[in-house]
Amino acid sequence: MMRRWKSRTLLVLVLLVSLLSVGLAAQRPTLAATGDGDFTSTAGGGELAATAGSITVASTIQGYEAPQVFGTARYVYEDLNLQRAGTFRFSSSTSLQFASVPASACTKLSETELSCSAATTGLEIVTAYRFDVTATSSGFVHVLSSGGDLMAATRLVELIYPTTFTYVSANVAPDSHDNATLRWQQAQSNAFHLEVTFDTGNCTEPLDLMLVLDGSGSISSTDFRQMRDFVRNLVNSYTISPNDARVGIAQFGTQGQGRYELRLADDPSEILARVNAMRQLGGYTDIQEGLQLGREELAAKGRAGVPQVLILLTDGEHNQGGDPVEEAQLVRDAGMHLFAIAVGRGPNMRQLHALTADPQRVFSVSNFASLATILRQIVDVSCQELSPPADPPIPPQLQPEVRSLEPPEGYNDGTTDVMLLGSGFSTATIPSVQLSNGGGTFALTNALTESATLLRAVVPEGLPVGIYDLTVLPGDGSSLTLSNAFTVLARAPVLRSILPSLGYNDQDVEVTVAGFNFADGITLTLGTTELVTQRINGTTLQAVVPELMPVGTYAVTVTNPDGQQATLPNAYTVLDASSNNDLLGYDHEIWLNPVTPRAGETTEIGVLVHRLGGKAVLQDVVVEFRRDAVDGPVLGRSTVPFLDPPNSVESTTPLAVTFTQTETFDLYALIDPDDLVPEDTETNNVVSRTVTVLAANPDRTVPVVQRITVGDGSSTSVQTPQARIAIEATDPPPNASGVRSIHVIEYVYNVGAGQWVPVVQSGWMPYSATPTDVNWTMLPVPGMHYLQVRALDEAGNISIGRSQQLVNYEPTAEQIGRRQTHTYRYTAEAGQQLTANLEVLSGDADLYVWSSRADQSAWVSNLDGGANEQVIIPASEIVPGVYQVEVYGFTAARYRLSVVIEAPSTAALPATIAGGLSATKSEPLEPIVPVNSLPDERAGLTPGPMLPASTHTHRVYLPLVTR
Repeated sequence: MMRRWKSRTLLVLVLLVSLLSVGLAAQRPTLAATGDGDFTSTAGGGELAATAGSITVASTIQGYEAPQVFGTARYVYEDLNLQRAGTFRFSSSTSLQFASVPASACTKLSETELSCSAATTGLEIVTAYRFDVTATSSGFVHVLSSGGDLMAATRLVELIYPTTFTYVSANVAPDSHDNATLRWQQAQSNAFHLEVTFDTGNCTEPLDLMLVLDGSGSISSTDFRQMRDFVRNLVNSYTISPNDARVGIAQFGTQGQGRYELRLADDPSEILARVNAMRQLGGYTDIQEGLQLGREELAAKGRAGVPQVLILLTDGEHNQGGDPVEEAQLVRDAGMHLFAIAVGRGPNMRQLHALTADPQRVFSVSNFASLATILRQIVDVSCQELSPPADPPIPPQLQPEVRSLEPPEGYNDGTTDVMLLGSGFSTATIPSVQLSNGGGTFALTNALTESATLLRAVVPEGLPVGIYDLTVLPGDGSSLTLSNAFTVLARAPVLRSILPSLGYNDQDVEVTVAGFNFADGITLTLGTTELVTQRINGTTLQAVVPELMPVGTYAVTVTNPDGQQATLPNAYTVLDASSNNDLLGYDHEIWLNPVTPRAGETTEIGVLVHRLGGKAVLQDVVVEFRRDAVDGPVLGRSTVPFLDPPNSVESTTPLAVTFTQTETFDLYALIDPDDLVPEDTETNNVVSRTVTVLAANPDRTVPVVQRITVGDGSSTSVQTPQARIAIEATDPPPNASGVRSIHVIEYVYNVGAGQWVPVVQSGWMPYSATPTDVNWTMLPVPGMHYLQVRALDEAGNISIGRSQQLVNYEPTAEQIGRRQTHTYRYTAEAGQQLTANLEVLSGDADLYVWSSRADQSAWVSNLDGGANEQVIIPASEIVPGVYQVEVYGFTAARYRLSVVIEAPSTAALPATIAGGLSATKSEPLEPIVPVNSLPDERAGLTPGPMLPASTHTHRVYLPLVTR
């Protein structure tokens, strides 16, 4: 398809040209001033290039009616000789940038005025959007306002508009040339006539264009006004009519607040009026919703056979629910062309490249005032030969799915309006929406499907505190479920546990506090010392116990902003760094094999024992197992063969026991019951769990979890806490009864405890298909998470074994505390290159990369200050296996991490980041967690196997140590 362009002759200049200083190459003709209005040439014609010489304007500009030129003009003058100090004023301009020599000679008075002293010798002026300039009086260039003029004798080095000049001399055919070149030919008379035609780049081809604009709170009112001016100028660059271009506008901010400023329209007056009336939304940055609005409008009203273009303009990065990359894929799949404009340093360029799938379709400017400098580029790319969508445009058919729920929590003393984001929602029926957990199922009210991707509902007041699954029943017999979707809170905080429950005072110790009803602004005190605390969500806090804390046992108190408190007495013990051993265990680390014992059949039991402190290896540490009570009947004793100092964890050898009848009872493990190991505290040596014994069954074979896949399987990383996982399980013969349910436990690594901690777990979820998809909401803690999956068959057998999947939670930007470490893991294969870029947005953060080989030291980038960090491991040095990437907060910092593992030819990220080593910082001696460390496959509590498959019990799971 050929594109038609329309040119406008904006002004005709009659210039009398003389040369004050030429400096041309020898072969070029020479001009000499012989008087006002005359010139002579030693040759009959030629050309004069701004880069090789100069043109001195010494004439009256005639026929100028002060037209409005949309775009940018840059005037560069040298040898400036002002007659007096004065002001350059660009009427109606919305942006003025300048550079002068000397720098102090000119002062920017406003967006449209520049005051220069008589000493100014050089000047560069950039005007953006629209400008009005006139000049009079022979021998000088003037920039006038209604109040007077300013005279300047100068040579013009360059005058550049964002367009192409066409110069025509008298009695000579038109000739088109580059911006920097003036071609001329001597006419019959000495009068030199120059006609200037500005090509304003008006696109006259049919086009359906949606502008998707960021209205978030990070944009100032001035910036928003400049963006609005840019949109006006962009609209004026198209021929708007029913048969040419049509324009629509959507604005986005906080999730669910996006709106159409203008549906696709073909009346330029209406479009400009709506642009002028735009008001900023404010709030957060939901790029996904903005793209969705643009896509749905083009899909619904786009014309057959007409290219459809969506231009995204943002100053930030997506920070709401939903996945903008998935949404952008829908845009491209619909045959639409997506371009992005990034303003300032806030946008995530990696994300924008992923949205457009082509870095050439991403444009960037330093600020909103500079948008005009890319106006022509935007018009060019949108008016090039673009293919239209399929005729007619068909919206993609999406599998029904719930991806996220916003907000993810609410208080039970009132109702909470929520938004369900997903795909494939039917607008033809009214769905039923429910929240459920072990405490019951509760219907949401006022359910309304607004679009195929947005459903609204209301959580009623009075629900019990807890974590709930979300279920949508569309009315066609199917159901859509989002696990751990919503947390019901009350006003009074509740404390459940702190992990670790003890630590040495020679270093900071990071602790995780579990409970309920933690409000924004909550504080946490250890004894009377307030700790630096981060609220993860309404059920989880992270805090730091500072080094040099006095030895002792302390209560932990949390206080909500309204003054309501909760206290956990004797919750944390500070140990001296030179203390003796401490042995301890955790309820969820008592294990059984099989997980569901059978009456009359042998079962193996054991427990993981942790050791802190000490200097010598401990051997044959005794553990005694009892039932019903801590002093109940003894089932037997086992030992831990060895425990290394100072921090280690090992399991007891299996103890074989037989339960004689079907029953449910509590199983206790007493660590070092004879007090043979000297310990600083003996109060944490008892742990327990509940055991259910089932009747004998012909199906004695446990099911097997075969595969766990994150998303489409191409990556184990997600940028939002919502992860879609596909689980494949089977129940092998003989006497297979079939897989009935699956269960998920999420683990994160607690550095202070030196162990993997279960933070959230599901109840038994139906296994309805192979694979079964689960939409899992992770604890929003950056770094590596492991999801452990168990399967339950119809006979009550529960799988055991290493059925775990790594998921890296990589938010587009993250905060890290001083001396805190965030840990991520990736897998590299032979022939691949690993490139890790750490963009430090504030503060000072460092980058370490470890391989799975214990004899290899870290690759380190730890430059001082806010410098960006980079580590590249070439393919020749790659050892196939796991690589652990650690971000270390040298100070409190905000960062953005990107890791690419690909063949060397494609692995390179933009080379704007370069790492290095600090001369003053020390390098790490060992990884924060061993690279081969994984959650123990035997650990983890599951609900009783006889619970109905429809029952879902969810917990924030940080077990309280029995004291």
